[in-house]
This record gives sequence, structure tokens and C-alpha cells, in this order.
Amino acid sequence: MISCKRQQGFSLLEVLVAFAILSMTLGIILQILSLSATTTYRADLQQQAMLLAENKMAEILTDPVLEQGHEQSKRYSSARGLLWETEISEFRFPDETDTFSDSTLIPYKISVIVSQEESGQTLFRLTTIRLVRDL
Repeated sequence: MISCKRQQGFSLLEVLVAFAILSMTLGIILQILSLSATTTYRADLQQQAMLLAENKMAEILTDPVLEQGHEQSKRYSSARGLLWETEISEFRFPDETDTFSDSTLIPYKISVIVSQEESGQTLFRLTTIRLVRDL
């Protein structure tokens, strides 16, 4: 009688193919996790910039008297290195008709820009128009 001995375990080629599939799968999973962490960081940074811009705009709008000009933060506004700047100027309508010439109300354009100090990239911008009584 001829006895057939069955092979025990895996061949070297099977093990190498399994490692190749495992390493490709782990590589894809790590890329997805890295992208997810980057996206979460950017969303959090954008949210902090939005909150800073809203707070600065609320601070300006609660003041009964507006002063024209440009103001900038001197240093970090948070641990993330966010800088803000404000610009207040008289608003001129695009068609150049002076709608408010008879009125005691003067339109002012108020802009708040939040940027990241290290890159200088603008993260959030708020702009509004406020009518102020001419004194």
C-alpha cells in the first residue's frame, strides 16, 4: 500500500500572500485614520475661528458708538494661534447713489477676519452692515 501523507500547516507562499494582504489592509486603515484625524482637527480649528469672530462681532455691535478704523490682535487669541482683525468703515452702495443723504442714519461696514498665525490663512470672515445715527 502506498500511503499519502497530507501536508501539515501552510506553505511559505501562502504565508507571504497572507502577510501582503494584511499589510495592504493595515496601510489603508491607517490612511483612513490619519485623514479622519486631520479632518477633525480642521473642523475644530474652523469652529474656534467662527466662535472668535462671532464674539468679536458681538463686542463691536454692542458698542453704541462706532469708530472707523482697523484693529488687530497683538498676540494669540487661543492656544491654536488664532489672530483676529477688524475693519470698520463707512459703507458706500455699489450703484453710487447716496440713499441715506437725507437721513440721519449712516451705514457702516463691519468686518471681522480670523486667521491662523503660523500660516496666515484666513479661517473665517464675518461682515455686516450697521446703521448708526449721525450725532
